[in-house]
Amino acid sequence: MIGSGNVYLGDACATGKCTARLNRQYADINVLTNQGYSDYQGVTVGLDGRNFLTRGLLFNARYTWATAKDNISSVLSEAANNFNFGFLDPFNPDLDKGYSDFDIRHRLVVSGVWDIPYQPNVQPSTITGYIYKHLLSGLSLSGIFSAQTGTPFSVYDCTKSANSVCIRAVGSADTGGSGTPAERGAANRFQYIDLRSLTAGSYVNSITGTSIFGPFPSGMTERNSFRGPGSWNLDLGLFKTLRLKEWATLQLRGEVYTSSITPTCS
Repeated sequence: MIGSGNVYLGDACATGKCTARLNRQYADINVLTNQGYSDYQGVTVGLDGRNFLTRGLLFNARYTWATAKDNISSVLSEAANNFNFGFLDPFNPDLDKGYSDFDIRHRLVVSGVWDIPYQPNVQPSTITGYIYKHLLSGLSLSGIFSAQTGTPFSVYDCTKSANSVCIRAVGSADTGGSGTPAERGAANRFQYIDLRSLTAGSYVNSITGTSIFGPFPSGMTERNSFRGPGSWNLDLGLFKTLRLKEWATLQLRGEVYTSSITPTCS
């Protein structure tokens, strides 16, 4: 977000001079309409394996390419990066047309379980037979790997706004970010997207003296035109099943979780 504001239109109406409002008789008016729309297109391909190469390996993989666009992603606009309630301009809903808050272009999920087979044809009296029977028999290795590209977000200019209504920043910038971001001079701080070319406080409505009423500038960035970094996650598990009796078994489990750290935009 660029800037901040907390005074309602710069006019508290304490003296009855609500000159900055479109209708001086009323304050906020919320209206629910059917002007929202969305469009989703995607394709998913998958690969499955059962007892792959007769080695006890079961796996499945799914890759999804998709794109989702709308002019509003939720009824109450409760997304973390959303400084407006509803449309920016209720008289022009198409002004908010862009990628959905939940648009993920690429997503890959791979999971599998490998039941390490016990070799019954190996003589149990040998060292190899002992290893198979007592160490590898009943051993399973499982894992889930997921990776996805980043979600979109908007950059707002709240310098001259009020009542939590902000236009989107004016100007142009690298919307895709960098895979090798520059260090910001502090630990774990990187500059993924350079926003210095955006102009703060660049638009003021000549009638109201604020930036919350249109017509908005043609150079205003589109909704959700920027995109954050992707993320990945890996879960691994190693299980050992011990048969104590015909009716009782004991399972020892070890699990490891690791994932990429998605930085917070600021």
